[in-house]
Amino acid sequence: MNWEKLKTFLIFLFLGINIFLIATNLHSFYTESIISRETVSDTVSLLAQKGISVEPDIIPRSVESLENIILTNILFENDQITRAQTGEQFAHPMDWGEVTENSAKDEAKRAAKRMGLEYAQAFSPRKTEGGIVVELGQQIRGITVFDSVAQAVFANGTATLSGTWYVPEVLPRKASADDSEKVYITGVLIDFIGNPDRAAQTQITGIDFGYRIPTYESGMSHKQVTAVPCYRLTTADGNRYDYNAKTGEYIR
Repeated sequence: MNWEKLKTFLIFLFLGINIFLIATNLHSFYTESIISRETVSDTVSLLAQKGISVEPDIIPRSVESLENIILTNILFENDQITRAQTGEQFAHPMDWGEVTENSAKDEAKRAAKRMGLEYAQAFSPRKTEGGIVVELGQQIRGITVFDSVAQAVFANGTATLSGTWYVPEVLPRKASADDSEKVYITGVLIDFIGNPDRAAQTQITGIDFGYRIPTYESGMSHKQVTAVPCYRLTTADGNRYDYNAKTGEYIR
C-alpha cells in the first residue's frame, strides 16, 4: 500500500469535512440571524390592520445578540462635576470663549471631552434665547447608550453642560454561544400592537438598537447599573418605546 498517497487522501478528506462543517455552521447562523423579507412584509401587513404604519425599509433584518454592560454614573467618577438638584444629573458651568453656530458642534465635543463625557457625539446646534444649544449623545463601538443624554449651552462666555452621563466599565461585545438569547424585531413590532401607551393610530418613524437601563436599576442609589440591549421604536408623535432585545419585555 502506498502510505504517502493514503496520507494525502486522508488530509484532503479531513480538510473537506472541516470545510463542510464550517459552511453548515455559517448557514445555520445566517438563517437564524436574518429575518426574511416575507416575514417583514407579513409583519407590516398585520400592523396596518391594527392601525400601525411602518415602512418595511426601516425594519432591520439582521439580529444582534449582545451581552449586558455595566455603567457608572459620571458623578461617581468625577467629584469635580457640579451635581444638579435632581440627584443623578449634573449641571456644570465652565468659562468658555466666543462660540458661533458654525463652531458650536466642535466646541461641544471639546467641552464634553474636558468634562470626561466619554464617547460623546454632538448633534446639529440650534440658536435659542438662552444661547446656542448642542445636544449630546453617547455611542460606544457604534452602539447607542440611550440613558446618556446631555446638552451644551454656550452663552456669555460660558459653556454649561447638563444632563445624565454614564461611564462604561466594560465595552459592548457579542454574547457567547451559551448566552445568545435574542428577540427578533418583528416579534417586538407585533407585541407593540398591544402596547397600552401607544395611540390608536400610530406611525413608526424610527427603529434603533442600543443599550437602556431598566427603570428598577436607575437612580443614584446604585453606583453601578446594568444596561441591557434593547430596540427603540420612535413614532411620529415623538414618543419612544423601548423593548429588551433579549426578553422582549417592554421597558417603561
